[in-house]
Amino acid sequence: VSAIPDEGLSQTDRVTRGFLLWSSERLIDGPRHWRESFGLTPYMSMGLGSAPRSVLAPFEFASPADGARYLSLLGDYASLLSAHLDRLKVQAEAGWRIPRPALANTRLGLVNQKAALCALMRPTPERLVAAGGAGLLERIERIIDGEIVPGFERLIEALGPDYEAAASEAVGMQHLPGGVDAYQRLMDYHLSYRATPGRI
Repeated sequence: VSAIPDEGLSQTDRVTRGFLLWSSERLIDGPRHWRESFGLTPYMSMGLGSAPRSVLAPFEFASPADGARYLSLLGDYASLLSAHLDRLKVQAEAGWRIPRPALANTRLGLVNQKAALCALMRPTPERLVAAGGAGLLERIERIIDGEIVPGFERLIEALGPDYEAAASEAVGMQHLPGGVDAYQRLMDYHLSYRATPGRI
């Protein structure tokens, strides 16, 4: 995209070119800043609920292949929970912890999500007739009860007393190591113009 000159492009194409450059640069840069977000806090945990609500709850079971696909998606969700736990550990080692004032609601949110989302993931037997019936339901229950519920419980446990004792009372990214730079990166990502936190 960068090899395409602006000259001769329509206004729409210039905007499209600029957006593609902007977004691809951030996609390339993103993994280096993987630890600079707390995906479990009440104000950031939409990602945990979006897949169960938008993909798993309305999933259509029309054939055995659909049953296999659903089991695969459940396994992916269990992996997502494990990835959040990995990130918590990496963050803590780098001095990044959810601030103490946000921890109680973060833990409560995980407890509530565990109950609500696992209920959403459990299809009724009637929905499974064409995809595998009782045998499929048993395999679904095995993944939910054996991997997803424990995944939530490990996250809640990881945010327990030891984590809280080392967490800061101070709220705001500026209190975290490298937090000022991380905040600037987030501003650059979300704004369409260059600004500083002070200006905002």
